Amino acid sequence: MIRFNEQGQIVDFEVMIRPKSGLEALAVQMGQRMAAFAPQAG
Repeated sequence: MIRFNEQGQIVDFEVMIRPKSGLEALAVQMGQRMAAFAPQAG
């Protein structure tokens, strides 16, 4: 479920995943994709 504010911005995002193996696979993929947005050290 996704909820938006008056400006059209996402304010709440809920994901339901079953089974546990699906959740674990999603966590791996999201970690890899989010790493691209992380500030680089140095």
